[in-house]
Amino acid sequence: MVRKISIALMLLLVGINLGCSMGQKKAAPKVPEPEKRNLQQLVGDLSSNDGVARDAAFKGIREMGKDAVPALMKMLDDPVPATRRNAALGLGEIGPPNADAAVEKLREMAEKDPDEGVRKAAANAVKQIETRL
Repeated sequence: MVRKISIALMLLLVGINLGCSMGQKKAAPKVPEPEKRNLQQLVGDLSSNDGVARDAAFKGIREMGKDAVPALMKMLDDPVPATRRNAALGLGEIGPPNADAAVEKLREMAEKDPDEGVRKAAANAVKQIETRL
């Protein structure tokens, strides 16, 4: 009886090993493509030290176009200066006609935001939007 159980166990283990070696592998976790990342990830990547990541973020936001504008406009009121700066940069990248609604808010930020980096980003975004009108 013990011998039959041992043989059955060995066959089971061999079968499991054969299954693995016959190409039955676990699927690798899917890594989202840059275009599939959400807006928060893209906005975060705008301040990356990696130029490739930054360029990919700008491209992703541009491709989202008008779908990204409402969220970016909300981010203009964020208490964190880097978030406001990145939102302004994103709106500048999207440009007209989709980001036109943000021009007045960006002008106000360019003049009155307490953070110099935000003021510069907002001014740059206004320039980007207006030169493409």
